[in-house]
Amino acid sequence: EKGAEWQRALALLDTMGRTSVKPDVFSYNATISACGKRVEWQRAIALLITMEEAVIEPDAVSYSAVMSACEKGAEWQRSLLLLAAMDRAVIKPNVVSFSAAISACEKGVEWERALALLSNMSVVVLKPDVFNYSAAVSACAKDAQWRWALALLAAMGHAVIEPNAVSYSAAISACEKGAEWQRALALLDTMGRTSVKPDVFSYNATISACGKRVEWQRAIALLITMEEAVIEPDAVSYSAVMSACEKGAEWQRSLLLLAAMDRAVIKPNVVSFSAAISACEKGVEWERALALLSNMSVVVLKPDVFNYSAAVSACAKDAQWRWALALLAAMGHAVIEPNAVSYSAAISACEKGAEW
Repeated sequence: EKGAEWQRALALLDTMGRTSVKPDVFSYNATISACGKRVEWQRAIALLITMEEAVIEPDAVSYSAVMSACEKGAEWQRSLLLLAAMDRAVIKPNVVSFSAAISACEKGVEWERALALLSNMSVVVLKPDVFNYSAAVSACAKDAQWRWALALLAAMGHAVIEPNAVSYSAAISACEKGAEWQRALALLDTMGRTSVKPDVFSYNATISACGKRVEWQRAIALLITMEEAVIEPDAVSYSAVMSACEKGAEWQRSLLLLAAMDRAVIKPNVVSFSAAISACEKGVEWERALALLSNMSVVVLKPDVFNYSAAVSACAKDAQWRWALALLAAMGHAVIEPNAVSYSAAISACEKGAEW
């Protein structure tokens, strides 16, 4: 049982301690690594402390394994403290140490620290590898730092390091967050001309980038390209295209895409329905919006505040104040607190119906 591997490792280490065969740095490192894989970062740190108490000198592998455990647990501050501890203990970090620290910064949205760590690798005479760069690009993507993400891709080229799928997908994601759809498309095209082929994640990020700039035609074209490239679209792919169509007031296309998901046996998510309902709102198709909200229960999905708000807005567009108020009441029954959009739309519906 995979979930119990770290417990077995700990048990074996404990058994060693009660025999004539005493644990060494290798047995501790293996146990720390086992804990790290199950995000047991507290136990990993405890083992590092136990090593020092047992006068077993931790090495770069020991620290890197603990840092990796902290990274998986989103404990970026602890990862940086461990890197500093290595310096005090005069233990030279390796590329794995830096990769764990940079990845930890990515999870903490600390992109500037991630870039500083990447730069500091040269200080300890280490050449960053594709994983170090990819982690730094991902950190930049988390905060929409698309210029830095692209600069890192360029730096990889100068260092003769071929970006991998993670590097490209993260850079595309950074462009998506920065609404740089043309740059996202260019990166996707570049991937297609390298040995690193685009995957569902890179396509999804590019589609989303197009959607943010109301480039719904390009979003649909990318969905078709995915299928031609035998890359199976998922719920995120369809939802991103539907969102693009919704922004372009193409409500019919959003509904057609929702139907296409059903034919492809892909379960829609709340984002899919939110995009479809919002599209109906823009097309003043309040009855369709209500039908979609009702249909969410068919696919065992619980509507959220955004789904309800979009439906209330659809009713408001056609002065359906009774339905708008009924939806607000339904939110209360579902223990969903209406937001500003919900209330404003309901008020607008009452205003249109002269229900002052």
